[in-house]
Amino acid sequence: MNYIVNFVEYKQQAFPLHKHEHYEVLVYIDGEGAIKIEEQTFSIKKGTIVVVPPKMVHGSTSKSNLKSIYVAWKENAPFTFNKPLIFEDNQGEEGQFLVKAIYNNLYKNTEYLTALCNALAQLVLQNVKNQTKLEKAVYQIINKITLNFQDCDFNLNQVLNSVNYTEDYIRERFRLQTGKTPVNFLTDVRIDFAQQLIEIYNKQMSLNEVALQSGFYDYAYFSRRFFQKTGFSPREYKKNILKKIEKDK
Repeated sequence: MNYIVNFVEYKQQAFPLHKHEHYEVLVYIDGEGAIKIEEQTFSIKKGTIVVVPPKMVHGSTSKSNLKSIYVAWKENAPFTFNKPLIFEDNQGEEGQFLVKAIYNNLYKNTEYLTALCNALAQLVLQNVKNQTKLEKAVYQIINKITLNFQDCDFNLNQVLNSVNYTEDYIRERFRLQTGKTPVNFLTDVRIDFAQQLIEIYNKQMSLNEVALQSGFYDYAYFSRRFFQKTGFSPREYKKNILKKIEKDK
């Protein structure tokens, strides 16, 4: 048989990390918890569908009554992508219906089992197409942030609403794709730029000017976020840069 199918009830509180030589589709049919794939951790719940490509270290842990059914292709997998895919089941709970039917028919009619697995694969491939559209939307937001972050009046909410998804949904997809919320991404870009300005124009620009050039009207807010990211206040950071310059003379 070309398929590996199993029902799993997660009782461990630690990640049981492992990897496979094949594609694995995990459909969570109850509860909630988290899955770690390589270095990223994602929230999961009833209806979450995760596709893990071959040789990726991963493992799930339960927060409350987490259960899943997974289907793996031993060979001739219908997928070619090499990044994890995470999406939510549709309103008709088609993914959950399919994996339950696959599990219940595992040792019965082979043709019917193959048809069910093919249907599950088509559900996944349809969401690969949707993910590609989502990726483009996220990159569009990233591009607008990187081009306009110096504008103190830059309206992030307006940018998020300019793509054809609800704001809450695109915020979550942005976080899954980049590992940061849109606000944190924007702040990090601004603080990285402020660091560069201090390093290059340490004697020519005041810290207030650095804040404004980096997109911050409010110096106190700028200083607080700078400290959160670097562990130094802007004044301390500038002082350390000047010391290094004197030392290197």
